Amino acid sequence: MNADKRSDDQAATAAYIASLMSSLADVARRQGLRDLTYLLDMARLEAESCARAERSRMEAEPPAAEQSSPDATEDVTPDEPDEPS
Repeated sequence: MNADKRSDDQAATAAYIASLMSSLADVARRQGLRDLTYLLDMARLEAESCARAERSRMEAEPPAAEQSSPDATEDVTPDEPDEPS
């Protein structure tokens, strides 16, 4: 799996977890479970932060196909012997 796909998967997974935590926090809130609501909300915020960070990182980095290695762009010519002066 390439890095772009893995980052996309991580961002999507974190967003999914954030959605689940939001739903669970709503259930806990309706049942008056204040401490559990707080913890689930904190987990949601962390998951949202992870998703945002992954997406920002993906947008900042060009796709792997567009990246070139320094070796590929250098003009490499064989050393020529010095000519006597």
